[in-house]
Amino acid sequence: MRCKNRFCVYYSKTYCMLDEDFISMDERGQCAVCEYVEIDDYFLDRARDRTLQKIDR
Repeated sequence: MRCKNRFCVYYSKTYCMLDEDFISMDERGQCAVCEYVEIDDYFLDRARDRTLQKIDR
């Protein structure tokens, strides 16, 4: 199954690594089995700064 959530641990090159029989969607159409990757605060802060710089251009 295709996936757009790059922060999910099951995401791999635009696809979900889980078997399609295991995947379920909630009432909003979002994956109900999504588990988010933990990102170190240092890297998260740097990513925020880079994004804000792009927005401010």
